[in-house]
Amino acid sequence: MPSPGIAAVFLVKTRICGVKNARKMSNLAALFAWQLQILPQKTASQA
Repeated sequence: MPSPGIAAVFLVKTRICGVKNARKMSNLAALFAWQLQILPQKTASQA
């Protein structure tokens, strides 16, 4: 069994990594949504 201190540090690190990943995912989702808004306009103007 690891000591409580090591476990706490590990939990904090994984939590920080999770926040960073969530931020990346939300950025990707925003970018994807932005592209979806632009694409229909492009296809509509080309038609």
